[in-house]
Amino acid sequence: MRTWRRRTLATFVALVPAGFLAFAGCESSSTITPPPAADATADARGDAKIDATADAASCTNPGTPACVASDAGALADVAVVPCILDECNIAAMAAFIAIESSAAAQGQSKATDANVKAVAARMARDFAADRTNLTALETALAIQEKPCAESEKVTAALNAHLNELAGDAGPAFDQAFVRSQTAALTELQTIINFDLIGCAANGTLKTSLRFDRWRTLEGGVIVVPDAGTGETLGVVGDLAALAALADGGGS
Repeated sequence: MRTWRRRTLATFVALVPAGFLAFAGCESSSTITPPPAADATADARGDAKIDATADAASCTNPGTPACVASDAGALADVAVVPCILDECNIAAMAAFIAIESSAAAQGQSKATDANVKAVAARMARDFAADRTNLTALETALAIQEKPCAESEKVTAALNAHLNELAGDAGPAFDQAFVRSQTAALTELQTIINFDLIGCAANGTLKTSLRFDRWRTLEGGVIVVPDAGTGETLGVVGDLAALAALADGGGS
């Protein structure tokens, strides 16, 4: 089983300047300020969980946004942890796309508040794009998903939040949708950051996970946000939309 390096937050923040992961010729980023629900530090920290040797192989095409050049000697405070295989990673992606698509469909059909319906429709579009992206990825890499402990973890966690919607109707459903999906996508963002991106041995798979997590309207992955404003898509963008509802924007 492969092993990878996980940098701790304290050391990462203390030693690595902003934009460390966006090396010239590898990462592309958008000039978009992270929405309130985004944890850009966690995103970068999750991306940092890579192995120098394996990732170097993924950077054979410098034009690929997924390429990240890691400096194995830059940080001393590291822990060695086991990593999942790409087939398992893809199974986890398939699981969260299916479950969150189901949650979004319920929101579209059962929500009574127009703003909640709109966020559910947004989520449905985002996860439909993720599904299309995953199908193309499996074809391009000739990799088939293989259920594993990680995909089962994702399935159990997100289904628990999905089950919170059962039995509710009217305004109670609207509140349950915002509450449960905020929790679900927050947990999903953490899983993508720390369990999936760092373990992806293939650069294209890394890009796909970043696409699912956070992207521009044009589909460009966002890794290290810079100054500027604009709407974003993906898990982080959906979390921002849910946060707006929780703050009084419609639920």
